[in-house]
Amino acid sequence: MKVLFLAVLISLGLGSEWVDGRFVSADVDRRDAKNAEPDSCVPFSFRWLETENVRYTSKIRHVEVFMDPKAFNEENMKKLFSYLSSTNTDTESLTVILHTDWAQMQPPAPNCPGTGISEQPADPHEYDYLQAIFWRRGKREYFSYSPRIHVDASEFKDVSIR
Repeated sequence: MKVLFLAVLISLGLGSEWVDGRFVSADVDRRDAKNAEPDSCVPFSFRWLETENVRYTSKIRHVEVFMDPKAFNEENMKKLFSYLSSTNTDTESLTVILHTDWAQMQPPAPNCPGTGISEQPADPHEYDYLQAIFWRRGKREYFSYSPRIHVDASEFKDVSIR
């Protein structure tokens, strides 16, 4: 019966493939399938959500995350950024933008191509929220963050991870 079920799935072309002893959707990046394994489970004591993960080129990946503002501290950011860096190893460069308020997020536009904005005035509320940005450039990993709200980027604290 299992063989018949398997044959039906394959003949229907449901976009699945056999990976590491189980079916995985062809739409799922193998990196994601690997991260679902129990030995790669990393528990967090705070809530966060990945809202965007885009590989722009073979060398550049951009990730955006939303973090509970109550969890916004240097230790939690180190843990989160280290985790994201270790699970996004397919590019040399990685940038992670960390948001703590929904007002910082772009409204959803399902099935729409990305848009670019140029020659727009700076957002007057840009520094009204806690925020951070992480960079991995080669073997160097570091991030900058706002130690409190209403602090512009010149007062951000810089932290080196490695």
